Amino acid sequence: MRLTTFLLVPVICVSAGFISSKFLSSDLPLLLDAQPVLAAPKAPAGNKATDEFDKIAANKSKAVDDKIKALDNVGEIDAAAARGLAATFLKIESWVDHGRLANAIIDTLEAVTNADALKEFRQEMQRGADLHVRLRIAYFNAVANNDQSDDREAFLTGLTASSITSLRVLAVRACGENRFKSGFDKVKNSLNNESWRVQLSAIEALVNYAADPEYTDAAIEAIINFMGRIDGKLVEDCAKALRDITGEDYGTDAEAWRAWFRQKQGNPDKGGAAPSGDSHKKRYRTATFDVDTFSKQLIFVIDASSSMREPVDPDAVEETKKRVITGKKNGDGKDGDKKKADKKEDDIDWSNVKTKLDLAKIELIRTVQALSEDSMFNIVSFSTTVFKPWKPTLTQATQANKEDAAKYIKGLATGDETNIFDSIYTAMEMAEKGYDDAADPKKKGPVTGKKEVTACDTIYFITDGYATAGKYQGPKLTGPATDEQKKYYGGEMDAMIKELAHRNQVAKITLHTVGVGPGHDTRTLPNLAKAMGGNYKAIGMGLAKK
Repeated sequence: MRLTTFLLVPVICVSAGFISSKFLSSDLPLLLDAQPVLAAPKAPAGNKATDEFDKIAANKSKAVDDKIKALDNVGEIDAAAARGLAATFLKIESWVDHGRLANAIIDTLEAVTNADALKEFRQEMQRGADLHVRLRIAYFNAVANNDQSDDREAFLTGLTASSITSLRVLAVRACGENRFKSGFDKVKNSLNNESWRVQLSAIEALVNYAADPEYTDAAIEAIINFMGRIDGKLVEDCAKALRDITGEDYGTDAEAWRAWFRQKQGNPDKGGAAPSGDSHKKRYRTATFDVDTFSKQLIFVIDASSSMREPVDPDAVEETKKRVITGKKNGDGKDGDKKKADKKEDDIDWSNVKTKLDLAKIELIRTVQALSEDSMFNIVSFSTTVFKPWKPTLTQATQANKEDAAKYIKGLATGDETNIFDSIYTAMEMAEKGYDDAADPKKKGPVTGKKEVTACDTIYFITDGYATAGKYQGPKLTGPATDEQKKYYGGEMDAMIKELAHRNQVAKITLHTVGVGPGHDTRTLPNLAKAMGGNYKAIGMGLAKK
């Protein structure tokens, strides 16, 4: 450890999920390049109160609601208590029926105001890939929102140069939320970061800066110039940011935005310096399940549970048939895909489209066929568990690969239960694996953003049912659900969405949901899409039911 002004020998205490230093000094440099430090599983945890809570939390015969009440009785969270809660979180976070408790622990850590605990959070959040991503987010949020230290701004803006991708994402966001004067140039420079996640965080931060007239024009100009030299989903994010700032709408045309900006400044004839790269790229939308996206890095997650064997309404088949053959949406004569479907009526034996899975397969094959060749994609199917994906990683959408994907889709067979959380979690791991520390440390490569050009930024989740397996699931039913069972299921789904959205603070994935057929979960799927920045679409409902 390097020292700046005097020699200080730190005494390090390592406990489950937490590192603390007995001596913390502002004279020590920021640990921006901290290496992984493995936690000692048998080290002492927290204080007496959190030790007691840990015993209650670990008692699987005790109701989760009682465990959450016990958490409320822990009292003030000092550094020792925070260490204890982190250890308990790591113990129970993957348990079935314990998602609400895990979320409550995260909420408690993010609300910490104790100065000593926040000092430890500063160091702990900079640990390497062995630190659970949700703990890293919680430690950062606590410092960003609650730290009253004089050097808070310097610390947070300094993390924009961290070697840890998720910290750069969070630090750039914090600069925008607080409109740190010393952070504006760092945010603009983050548009050139090697990680698209950091770039997206910078776009969002510039929207916050633009609310201050001191930064408005500079923020607009930075986003326009960035839009002119990129492609893919970030173009769409830039367009949204500019609409939010200006109230104008010039779509994804960087040159139109630039002309408007020159006119706004009173220089309509001034050409200005051209941005680096090709600002005249033609941008292609892909109409995926009638949800337009500019993304070229996609994962499709399709439900193959037993309920997908249920027969589909003939009207729903007719609706899909018209859309596939004519390229129209919903058979209503309005344009659907930007490019009409290439499929002919005799390419599909519609007499064999009898189940919800049959219908979903046709929709997914149609979507894959429409991908541009420079797109990257993968397919994951699931039932009680998550099946082996089509390919180990995202794969280029060449014609040969699209034909191979169609064969994989056609060959999907149904299983048993519906494991919603694990399938989405797996897709997020695939999206992040090998690219940054947001992925499961047991299944990932080194912390780096250099390969993120082939990382997924958009997930489409296709299902017909309710969660009946996995970490978050409903009660086992022998008849119609009671009001109490419905309430329990709703609470579990809300907790699942909360966990995924919390993790998505650094993953930055857009997740769209597609509900197949009447009777799918019309509460969870729209809420999940909204929380993950996506859209919800229902298919196979039948013309008469629209």
